[in-house]
Amino acid sequence: MAVELKLDAKQGDLVASLEPVVDRVMKRYKAAQQALKIAMENKDEKAVKAAQDELNALILFKSDLSAFIRLSTFLSQIFDYGNTALEKRAIFFKRLLPLLDFGREREGIDLSKVVLTHHLECAL
Repeated sequence: MAVELKLDAKQGDLVASLEPVVDRVMKRYKAAQQALKIAMENKDEKAVKAAQDELNALILFKSDLSAFIRLSTFLSQIFDYGNTALEKRAIFFKRLLPLLDFGREREGIDLSKVVLTHHLECAL
């Protein structure tokens, strides 16, 4: 990631370098969400599966980015790779990951049947 390694780089330069990737991934995610919604409304099982597979692949991609960052950060403390491409990739992924906001990635928990049975008052 050339922008990250420049001494005179500005925050805007960093954002501009990440923006095309974030835009592309987020468009794919939103398109898959929309396709899933339409397929569920049309009760098209094949389309539901295809859209769900696309969503799962994107969520896995985000998870893999996180795993790569953790592993490379750990291993870089032990090994000298002698390969700056791996470190550049880790820096890029570290900056990219927080920008990939997929929202809730897990099925929601149904709390509709939860009943409050006790209430604890705290005196200050």
